[in-house]
Amino acid sequence: MRLLAPPAKGVNFGCNLGFSLTEVLIALALVGFVAALAMPKLGDLGMNNRRLSTVKSTIFLLSSAVAEMQAEGIMLQTTDTFEALLGTVDFKQRYNTSATATTFVMDAPPATVVTWGTAGTGTFSMSSNNSASPSFKVIDFKNGATLAYTTTYRFGGQSDINAVPLLLDVDGVLKNGLPANTGGAPNANAARAAVELWLYADGSIRTSQTLKPGTTAGTATTPLVVATPLANADPLWLKF
Repeated sequence: MRLLAPPAKGVNFGCNLGFSLTEVLIALALVGFVAALAMPKLGDLGMNNRRLSTVKSTIFLLSSAVAEMQAEGIMLQTTDTFEALLGTVDFKQRYNTSATATTFVMDAPPATVVTWGTAGTGTFSMSSNNSASPSFKVIDFKNGATLAYTTTYRFGGQSDINAVPLLLDVDGVLKNGLPANTGGAPNANAARAAVELWLYADGSIRTSQTLKPGTTAGTATTPLVVATPLANADPLWLKF
């Protein structure tokens, strides 16, 4: 059996498992730096996911309304506007055209096929009895979204290319955010979070960037024909 001699005095064979204060501070500084870089992106990701969820839930609501009408044997007519669906759409509040102008300020989409009103910096300002733009009305959904629709444009037919345009503000934050006589926009850096949707007579829904070729929205006089999708018309976060 081999015997080991005891260690000499003053020799320390133990391991130093601790960290110095300087090392701890450097590690914390690095963690803080990485977190500062990551947090804005994580915040944007969360906001965009909420926006996308709102768009999807609204699309499901509108498509279900058309399906419910069809199940009852009711077909959308050539002269019908979006209002034909309001009996089956579940919404919270509706703003009607009135003698006194009601101004709504909504987030703007990157680009639109339809003129919705006066474009501000990142917003659209629309008056419910503004004769300079198509007559429109607004409803609030229970999911927090605000939707504007025109009463000028009609389905114009019952085929799978007949549609009406809708403007969806996913959070409705800027709605009624600006008096009619002040001009400008309440938020010059608005996120352009609104989405222009097209609801087809068959219940399908597209954005202006994914329109069906030959999409037609009838009006009281002449049809508006959108032959091709509008490039770069959707917000960057809108990914189905």
